[in-house]
Order: sequence, then C-alpha cells, then structure tokens
Amino acid sequence: MKIRSVFSFAIGSGLLLLTLNSAISRPANTIAADPHAAFEAAPEILPIVVIKPGETQILTLTTFCTVGGTRGGGFSLSEMIDGKPKSGEAKGGSSSLYRRDGIDISIPGWTAAVEFSNLPKFALLKEQNLQAFEVTVKASADAKPGLMNMHIADSTCNGDCHTNFRILVLAKQDEAK
Repeated sequence: MKIRSVFSFAIGSGLLLLTLNSAISRPANTIAADPHAAFEAAPEILPIVVIKPGETQILTLTTFCTVGGTRGGGFSLSEMIDGKPKSGEAKGGSSSLYRRDGIDISIPGWTAAVEFSNLPKFALLKEQNLQAFEVTVKASADAKPGLMNMHIADSTCNGDCHTNFRILVLAKQDEAK
C-alpha cells in the first residue's frame, strides 16, 4: 500500500511537471509581435485636433488639479518624442506657447484659466471638483502638414495631472475635403 501511494505520488508529480513544462515552453495564444510597436506612446484613445492652414481650433480639457495659482509649477506643454514628453517647461502663472512648423499651441496662465473655469456653463464640472481650461491651436497659412503628439501637465500643490493629445495638420489640398 505504501509503495502504491509513493508510486502514485511520483507519477502524479511527473505528469504535473510535464504539463507545466509544456505550458511554459509552448508559445502563448497571443500575437507574437507587438501590434502597437510603431506608436510613439502607449496605445491610448486620445483627443485629436484636426486643423487646416490658416485656422484656429480650441480644445477644452478638464482637470482635478488646480488651474489657478498654487505652490506647484503650473501648466507645462511639450511634444511627445519617442513616447516621452520632451522636457516641458513649467510656466507657473503665465501662459505657455509651443511652436513648430507653423503651428502655435497655447495654454492659459492661472488668471485666464480660473476665469474660464468659473464660467456658468461649467457649473456642473465644478460640482464634481473638475476645472475646465482651453488649449488653443493656431495654424499659419503655410503650416506644414503632419501629426504632432503633445503632452500637457499641471503640476500643483494638490497633485500632478497630465494627458496627451494629437494635432493633425491637413495639407492645403485637403482643405476642401
């Protein structure tokens, strides 16, 4: 009886080890290559501003972080390079402007952001401790077509909030489409 129990235990352990070994060594039922490897950043669903040369577009965003004056660094705006934000410069209370290829992207300073966030139309946001602010995207008449991946952050004394968004600049011939 004792030999039979030891023999059964040995066979059971051996089968378990064989099963584990085959599970570890065989390829998983997943895609071998990363389908998102070509993206600059993690595959997120992001807002996009589609803009034509000579146009201005406004993107309204919300944050839990304070849009007004704090002991923190305030808003910063930078472009995503190789999946990471290029060193953005915190602007504190002043507005921030990023420029490239005929595109100007600006975020408000503390005073303008608070005035905007306090508009009556955003009362429901305020009830949820959310503050609205705008990102303005202007394309010059000769703006270079292409895609820009942007990063915006708000470093405040009550936390750090950040997100990414994209800007698609259409070519002049695409204006009528």
